[in-house]
Amino acid sequence: QPGAGVPPPPPRQQQSGKGPMTRLRALTCLGLSGNPDDAELRKAYKQAALRWHPDRRQNHDRAEEAKEKFQEVRAAFEFLQNL
Repeated sequence: QPGAGVPPPPPRQQQSGKGPMTRLRALTCLGLSGNPDDAELRKAYKQAALRWHPDRRQNHDRAEEAKEKFQEVRAAFEFLQNL
């Protein structure tokens, strides 16, 4: 048999938080659309950062997911701030 004794490849994971940041992805991550001004951008960032902060009690059972989401929120904010 071909491939006998060779373990199967690991299952593919979804790439929800992977890949290059785009304007649309950054807006979606922060729950925004259109062309938000600086105040809207800061407010959306603050809300998302508070929601996904890994130290929040509500995120303790899913710390790894919270960490990834928090980092994605921060990257989205920085990306949009620099446009």
